[in-house]
Amino acid sequence: MAAHARSQAFWLSYEPAELESVKDVLQFLMKILPRKTAVLGGRTVRDGQGVLDIVACTPARQRVASFFNERKWKRKGARGKIQDAKWPEAGESPRNFMRKWVAVVGRQSDQFGSESQLFRVLDSSYERERERDKNRRRKRARDRPGRSSSPEGIVGVSTAPTAESQVLDFGTYSVQVDDGTSCPVAEIPSADDLDTFLNRYTSLPPETRSWSLDCDSTLFGDINVEDISIDMNWTTGFSILEQLV
Repeated sequence: MAAHARSQAFWLSYEPAELESVKDVLQFLMKILPRKTAVLGGRTVRDGQGVLDIVACTPARQRVASFFNERKWKRKGARGKIQDAKWPEAGESPRNFMRKWVAVVGRQSDQFGSESQLFRVLDSSYERERERDKNRRRKRARDRPGRSSSPEGIVGVSTAPTAESQVLDFGTYSVQVDDGTSCPVAEIPSADDLDTFLNRYTSLPPETRSWSLDCDSTLFGDINVEDISIDMNWTTGFSILEQLV
């Protein structure tokens, strides 16, 4: 068994002990499995021995070694033993894995659990992961250094008197990214215009600058001078820094 493998979809073949009923198995499974885990099972005969085949989907990925730890099963009340266990192979999705084993269990007798609930649990976990990804992206954008629009918040950059400040109009640009897909048109400055701006109003050498564009209409820039790194970003509708000297 892979020591560090993780999965949220599992199939196992459990050989109950003598007089250990399906109800007994479900009772200790409730103690072993995480809350909101869905299961589907059935009874069959394999190699002359009566076994229970069980498909399980947990709300989040579990360590395979922990999920199938027989000592833990014994502590929770299991009197039988796990005869076989499987989880998705490399490149196999949890959905396809469950479909395969649900079809097997569907031909067995004394079924218990819910097939539809298996896939509801899986879909819910995907939705939560999408929300977490969105929140992580928002947090990264919000926490980027130098996000303040105030020049006073940028280390090592002094400002000229407000009376001499100017605002430049950079226009609108459509952007093509490395993989060939197109980003939406965004009202953001091009890299050339940013360099023109910095050449005109700052003494920062060109080799210290780099620019990159994300497809959410956000332009990120880095200016590195000796040990000082200044990150700037502009989103659609953002007015460029009034002046850098």
